[in-house]
Amino acid sequence: MKKVVMIFLILMVSMSSSNSIALPSFTFTDFYDFLAQYEVAATGDQPTLLDAYMSWQNSSGDGFPAIINATHVVFIYYNTSVNVTKCEVLLDIFENEPQAMTRLEPGLTFFYLGITVKPSTRANYRFSINETMIEDPRNPYRVKARLSPPMFDSELILPPFEREFLYRYDPNIPHGEVTVLADFSTDPFVQLYLPPNYNSSVKYPVAYFGDGYLYTNLINACMILDNLIAAEMMTPIVAVFADWSGFNPDSLSSTNWNLRYTFYSTKSTYLNFLDSLLAYIDSHFSTVASPYARLHVGLSLTGYVSAYVAVERSNTIKLFALQSAGPASLLNTLITNSYTNAPSALDLNMWISVGTYETRVEGPGNNLTNANIELSTVCASKEWDYELYLTAEGHSFASWTHSIDDLLMYFFPSDYIPKTYTSSSIVTPTSPTTITHTPSLNILSILILLIIVSFYRRKRL
Repeated sequence: MKKVVMIFLILMVSMSSSNSIALPSFTFTDFYDFLAQYEVAATGDQPTLLDAYMSWQNSSGDGFPAIINATHVVFIYYNTSVNVTKCEVLLDIFENEPQAMTRLEPGLTFFYLGITVKPSTRANYRFSINETMIEDPRNPYRVKARLSPPMFDSELILPPFEREFLYRYDPNIPHGEVTVLADFSTDPFVQLYLPPNYNSSVKYPVAYFGDGYLYTNLINACMILDNLIAAEMMTPIVAVFADWSGFNPDSLSSTNWNLRYTFYSTKSTYLNFLDSLLAYIDSHFSTVASPYARLHVGLSLTGYVSAYVAVERSNTIKLFALQSAGPASLLNTLITNSYTNAPSALDLNMWISVGTYETRVEGPGNNLTNANIELSTVCASKEWDYELYLTAEGHSFASWTHSIDDLLMYFFPSDYIPKTYTSSSIVTPTSPTTITHTPSLNILSILILLIIVSFYRRKRL
């Protein structure tokens, strides 16, 4: 009986072995290793090989697009449910010019494109599938790209760039208060940020943002402020977000962006508005009444505005941040006409950021990279305090979002103390209207400040 059982088991094992199918096993090092294997694989094995690679890239290969190394990436579009005849990639670092993707083989909706870029590149991109623009369906990282109608791009990041999420809302920290300053102005539209636990007995530095609605809604500047302050990475500040005459946040779809250019590029118009705004803020809120505690911030066109405000209103504002200031023609003219002969005694402090891919923004000849670098060179020649912040990025809201934390911490670090000044250097902003101003610091206030500075220095020693 035992012999019969043993024979039966041997037969079962034998039959099982003879009917089993040896599944192919594939391993990969990167996309090009897969491509080499695919080209020599048997026709019957290619579909399995392709699915195995996609599964590997999604997990062990660190997702999509396929990062080969710090300077090379491969974009991949694969969809078995649609018939695609044309597939392209559009990247903001290449001015969104379509880059044709290669089809793996006829009849198969698998397209790829390898490109070589600079280390630490961060870029916005989209696919054009049969002339229809879409985000990369396999890339979970999205960035805001346009205000109206709302649009998101997929995001590419190459090492050693690291993502930061300071622009995300954190429900577990205190949040500042954001209000509309309708009592001051309904046109232009102005918003005010008061930091968490705002105390009228405390004096706060102030940051003034041009293109305010873009900063609050596309860059999430208020959330960044909340997160930096909560993490004690910067000192609490008051922030003012001002827009241009004619801008209406309730009718974004019908916005006339030409009015923006007219308002900001006409110096007298904007400077008069800014004078009134500074006077109103100092008279209604608890602020440090010093030009060394006032910051003007702008992006693109309003970055250029920061540049001309610096030379036109250096008596009321000393701190300036320029994010990709342009157009290059306006900035270069300003450098030649105003900065070259400006006295060192202006004592400015400037933070200048620009992407190394911003060499032909909106067409040849508009080289923002060179223009902004030239401005930093002038700052160095004047012996002004300045920071040149170069990134491997293009002209985008995501770029400005990723750098604004460094901007804020540069001017207002956690151990912030206003630059030493005398009462004669404090200039009350002028205003075309009659407004009660906050009194300047008196001698007693200055002595108290010096005692605090002395105590702080001893503590650090």
